[in-house]
Amino acid sequence: MVVYVVRHAWAGNKQEWSGPDDARPLDAFGAVQADALGDAFSPRAVRQILSSPSERCVATVAPLAERTGRPVRATAMLAVGGATSQLRNLLVHPSADGSVLCTHGEVMRPLLSWLHDLDVLIDADDPGDEHLLSKGTGWAVELTRGRRPTLRHVAPMPVRCPTTT
Repeated sequence: MVVYVVRHAWAGNKQEWSGPDDARPLDAFGAVQADALGDAFSPRAVRQILSSPSERCVATVAPLAERTGRPVRATAMLAVGGATSQLRNLLVHPSADGSVLCTHGEVMRPLLSWLHDLDVLIDADDPGDEHLLSKGTGWAVELTRGRRPTLRHVAPMPVRCPTTT
């Protein structure tokens, strides 16, 4: 069973955005990242696309939705402050196989900690937590009963240095 967890693409500087944070759109670089993510994930067996309701998350997986013909379903579980226990339950449920989940770093950090506690095998060029949490990248999390869980980092573009949030 494989579940894909994606951190939204770049969305400019949070401090420079005057509107509600959930309405903050992708910046130009983020739009390129979203397109690259769509290319990277579309050949995979994507069964459903779930996203935080935030504009930047929905826009991150929109190119994937276009390529696969799967709708983006917004869920508060993937929003900042969402129910971490619900997300963990979803990750291990057989119905999540082939799901792409788009969320925020604030959600992915505790999820990564939980995966560390499960003794997940991290398959990445740079297994450092900050690298695994880079915007516009994702994880392929393989959770198969009887096997050690595996996390493969999916970075369709070079990781950008954090100059904005």
